[in-house]
Amino acid sequence: MPSIQIHQQYAQIGIETDRGQLEIRQPRPDFEIQTKPAKLETTYRKGDQVIDQSASWEALGKGTIFQFTERVADESKSIAMEGIGRRVDEGNRLAAIQNGGNPISEIAFESAFRDFKMNYEGPFYTTSVKLTYTPNRPEVHFEPGDVNITAKVNPPEINYSPGKVNIYMLQKNAVEIVPPQIDARL
Repeated sequence: MPSIQIHQQYAQIGIETDRGQLEIRQPRPDFEIQTKPAKLETTYRKGDQVIDQSASWEALGKGTIFQFTERVADESKSIAMEGIGRRVDEGNRLAAIQNGGNPISEIAFESAFRDFKMNYEGPFYTTSVKLTYTPNRPEVHFEPGDVNITAKVNPPEINYSPGKVNIYMLQKNAVEIVPPQIDARL
């Protein structure tokens, strides 16, 4: 039994798209900076230092003539008082001659070898040298600096390319009918 063959081809649509492109570029802002540096001026003056050694020089016996004269006068009074005491002692020894001994020759011998010493030096202490220091304050002059900043904001650069859509017929629809082969020789 002959049969008819039908071949069907469906239509196909082709779609090509180009995406849209969006480019955004943000330039950095432009800055202008002006600075004025700060100024600091200082002036230092040395402090005042006073060293007083007069007490130590006096202790060594090398003070002023007035100090030396005063020291000799004080020492002379002391020597005179010792001499008076010695004369009284010698007088008492001579007065007691009845006790025996030879007080005249003893007193003469002691006087011949007596060491006469005058002390013209003063006492020395660790505080004999006096130090005085007066610091001077530094002079400071300060001028503050300054900074001026100017900023210019640059707008963003935007580029947009729209996309495209291309729709086309990729394959047409078709129907093919194939009739059966009939054998005519029959």
